[in-house]
This record gives sequence, structure tokens and C-alpha cells, in this order.
Amino acid sequence: LEHFDAGNVILSETPALSVTQISPEPTLQELQGWLAAFASLGKKTRTAILQLHCPEKASQHGMLASILGREGESMGLIELPEHISLQEAWRLFRIVECDSFQVTV
Repeated sequence: LEHFDAGNVILSETPALSVTQISPEPTLQELQGWLAAFASLGKKTRTAILQLHCPEKASQHGMLASILGREGESMGLIELPEHISLQEAWRLFRIVECDSFQVTV
């Protein structure tokens, strides 16, 4: 096991997908924008993103559940890009919900 001194950078990655939102809680329009940005990525990058961890359901009191339901019951509100399946879109949203964090700009 290698030792790293405090303050040393041990990993740096460029984000594959950046999600932004204007309001404190994301809107359906913002979710649609995230999906469009995801759809514009290459297949290899989309596949890598979809391999990230996510829970089976949206957080019980989270933003995703309030918009699309805990199990994606309201995914019909989302317009799917031509080459993105409903399952891929739902997984993406759950990944974003649990793997993203707010950065104030």
C-alpha cells in the first residue's frame, strides 16, 4: 500500500457529464436538459456513466422522486432522445441524484 502525504493530489478526472440547475430543486425541464447532454455523448462515455453505482429507487424524499416517482412512475413526462431507452434515462437520473454534489458558482 502506497503512502500519500496530506495535500497531495492522488486523482484528477475531467467530468464526463456536467449537470447544472438554476433553481434550488431541479425542474422537469432541467432533467430533460441533462438527458439531452447525456445523449450527445459518445456511446463509450454513455456506457461508462451508466456503469456507475445507483440505488434501485430514487431517494424517498429527494428531488427525483418528487418529479418522476421513486420507481420512475412518471417517466412518461420525459421525452426520450432517439437512441436512449427509458431504462437508460431512469438509471442516469438515479446516478445523478446519488453521485452529484452542489458547487456554488
